[in-house]
Amino acid sequence: MDEKLLRGKSVMQYVAILVEGGTEREFVKGILFPDFIRKDIYLNPISMGGSISMESIVRQARPLLKTFDYVTTLCDFYGFQGKYGKEVDQLENEIERQVQNHDNFLAYIQMHEFEALLFSDPEILAKYLNMNERLPEIKKVLATHDNNPEAINDSPQTAPSKRIKRWARFYNKVYHGRLIAEEIGLEKIRKKCPRFNHWICRLESISRNKATAIGRNA
Repeated sequence: MDEKLLRGKSVMQYVAILVEGGTEREFVKGILFPDFIRKDIYLNPISMGGSISMESIVRQARPLLKTFDYVTTLCDFYGFQGKYGKEVDQLENEIERQVQNHDNFLAYIQMHEFEALLFSDPEILAKYLNMNERLPEIKKVLATHDNNPEAINDSPQTAPSKRIKRWARFYNKVYHGRLIAEEIGLEKIRKKCPRFNHWICRLESISRNKATAIGRNA
């Protein structure tokens, strides 16, 4: 198909993202949406209001699949209800099996929680929260987890958000989370967080798949 004709056709895909709460909703709106809209993918975050479980995701995902081209999730492994010792990949696979729509549903659980992404740039994290004196400690946390923000552990005392809150008591998840992530930038977050990057790659493939289908059917 002629490239000019392909560009003239509408390939916009509408994707519902079931998010855990306000922090993830603002992250989608402020950081992901501007990047994806340029790829003809419209991201619509839908808050689940916390207390995330397999049952709540399945219950809310099924009706959304009737009105959106795709449905995905963005919730934390740390607070996931009823994980019962399962690994994060096992949870994602089980959710997709229960939704029973593998082509249009992409399960993603953030390891271990949203705040892990903010460790992608220790300098920006420390500077933004006025805690430059903590920079060596932040870097040490990363070093002890193979410089992978997503590997920072999820105990009640050492989860990423608990560490940040201990360093900066005024930290507000919804307000500061989006602003810090925006300053770090999506490109750097993707480079530092492999599981997150894999999810973004899966979402990006939605647009390529639609464009390919249009080309075949022209």
